[in-house]
Amino acid sequence: MAAMTSRRERGPHSGGSARRESVRGEQKLRTRTSLIEAALDLSRTQAFSGLSLRDVARGAGISPTAFYRHFSSLDELGVALAEEGMRSARGIAREIRRGEPKTLSEAMGILAEQVRQSPDQLRFVVTERYTAPTEVRRAVNIEMRLLAGELAIDLARRDQMRMWDSADLTTAANLILSIAANAVAELVQPDADTDEVVSTATSSLRMAFVGLQNWKSS
Repeated sequence: MAAMTSRRERGPHSGGSARRESVRGEQKLRTRTSLIEAALDLSRTQAFSGLSLRDVARGAGISPTAFYRHFSSLDELGVALAEEGMRSARGIAREIRRGEPKTLSEAMGILAEQVRQSPDQLRFVVTERYTAPTEVRRAVNIEMRLLAGELAIDLARRDQMRMWDSADLTTAANLILSIAANAVAELVQPDADTDEVVSTATSSLRMAFVGLQNWKSS
């Protein structure tokens, strides 16, 4: 009886209302995705700080006023782009761990292949981390610190680094990430020579690890 009463209270149109809400939610998500893709497309040829809200909205096929239903400002859109890019970066780190490369060259090969699959998101991060508006740079830096923290944990598992203090592990992680980020910045270029980039990054990492292996943590 209670169930029947509940159904009567909801009325005959409650199912249709739920479906309409679901459709609206899906449409909103598609439009948000279109805005992100439009901004990424525009940022291939100009700095994010030079983008206009009108151009981004036009690229997504919506009016400028409709933009504000999804983001409060271009800076908020930039933060979303940074988070997307760093999500890709963390995915690359997971793929390298999963692949269990036996050499640094193999690890850089995995990096290059992953960059090839999602170049636009990563291009945004490596090109805008120093020049984007403050809120966007802050978002990138926060995500980079999190990634460095994960890498520092991985390094602490190495026999020669087990006794290192956290500050030295973080410094080592940042050094490795800097080399990887420079490689990504080269790989996302249209005319990138992948083999040369991988070779250069591998050599840089080898030099770094020679120094790390001889470092005496305080």
